[in-house]
Amino acid sequence: MDKKSTYTIAENYLAGNLNEEEKIQVDKRLETDKAFGLEFAKSLIIKQEVKELDEAEWKQELMAELRAKKKTSPELKQSKVLNLRRFMAVAAAILLVAFATFLLWKQPSNTALYAEASNEIFQERISNLDVRSSKENFVELFENGDFVQALKVAEEQMPQAEELDQLNWLERQGFCHLKLKQWDKALLIFNQLAENELLLPTQNPASWYIALTYLGMEDIDKTKAVLKAHLANKVVVYKEEAASLLEKLNQ
Repeated sequence: MDKKSTYTIAENYLAGNLNEEEKIQVDKRLETDKAFGLEFAKSLIIKQEVKELDEAEWKQELMAELRAKKKTSPELKQSKVLNLRRFMAVAAAILLVAFATFLLWKQPSNTALYAEASNEIFQERISNLDVRSSKENFVELFENGDFVQALKVAEEQMPQAEELDQLNWLERQGFCHLKLKQWDKALLIFNQLAENELLLPTQNPASWYIALTYLGMEDIDKTKAVLKAHLANKVVVYKEEAASLLEKLNQ
């Protein structure tokens, strides 16, 4: 991919013009493709200035002037100093880009962290359901990406289910809202689960779901706060996952 294409991707990424799938693809490429990361970082840090400076041209011009024996006037000396400073500025910018690229390559983005953590939850809590009747229909719809219809199934089945199973259907509604990026509705549901007395405090995963919701919203401060609370309380589920995510967010 040429530089122009990379700059276009970076501009669209920053402007929020990419859809969720495109963002994830860019994030994954930043983690694995150092050359792409370098060009991407250039557009973020030094923008138009670096693109307009041609390092080779400045180097050749400077060397040619240094070889010229007759050019010893004060004006030339000043010109040499200016050219040297400009060349050093380019070199410093390149070093800065390299360092930023290393950080980008070393640390996964918040979007990638959310995708990884939430997909693990969906895989564990939905794909492994006992598939029968309405549950089978829900799983098929969810795995095929029809989250609107899957939500309708969950909403229809919840009133008909036994009291404890109603909480499972409520949880599935929350997952559908996450997939649809309906963050406020997801938070409302997960807070209901957190306050429900039928779930044992040690087995209630609601605070983990709430943390993932804030991560999807890219509210990192609230994500960290909920993760810390999750690790501090008596709940035993998703402890390792919460500790790992908090460590990555603190890097």
